[in-house]
Amino acid sequence: PYTFGKKEKREFFGDVEEQELREAIDGYNHEEYLGGDEIIWDRRKMEIRRRGYLASINFVDRYLEILYDSSPEDTVFIVIGDHGELFGEYEREGSPLIGHHFGTFKELVHVPCFIFSKSQIELEVDEDALFSMRDLPEILRGLAKGKEVQIENDRVRAEYFGLKGYYNQFDRDYPEEFNELFSRRSFSLINEEFKVDTTSDGKYLLDREGFTEESGLNIGETSDKMISRAEILYSHYFNE
Repeated sequence: PYTFGKKEKREFFGDVEEQELREAIDGYNHEEYLGGDEIIWDRRKMEIRRRGYLASINFVDRYLEILYDSSPEDTVFIVIGDHGELFGEYEREGSPLIGHHFGTFKELVHVPCFIFSKSQIELEVDEDALFSMRDLPEILRGLAKGKEVQIENDRVRAEYFGLKGYYNQFDRDYPEEFNELFSRRSFSLINEEFKVDTTSDGKYLLDREGFTEESGLNIGETSDKMISRAEILYSHYFNE
């Protein structure tokens, strides 16, 4: 469930009754919007959830400010997100994609990483460069030792494990008629220009600025080496 305070409730939910708010943000299940030939989902409820997501970010921002103001001068803060969230921006098999179980869309894998301190820290960052969560150990070691940290990646990767995430979160089977939707797997390799998706239903080349299947390109526009590497990693991760 999303978490926020009275300030956010006033700012984000002025037109929402308390019961409606609670029903929208206290979690969800896929039966709310997976309905075979008829999409069963409440667009207003999803819009309230979207606002709940933003309100939660606002809430965290406020408390980070309090934490920052009350911390010692030499405290270094690293604030990261593990994944994003979909709120029906895309559809597959006639169903809106909600949550983070359906692929490596930009909204899911392009997450914030903020590193800051009251005191001076040696950290050179090109904000347009490629960064991965896997870079964090090296960043932490450098900061702990007071050494200059420089991270250079010519490519990064993102994985989508299909059913694993669904079972872990909901601890139950998905509706049988959506087997193809939930069992889809993909491995993404991203460089400065492209994102290559090797998936259980084909290969896709995407523009790095888009990261979505709506920004599809001709797979021949990138190098065979990039495609081959993505295929090898896909096989490794999914044992195929």
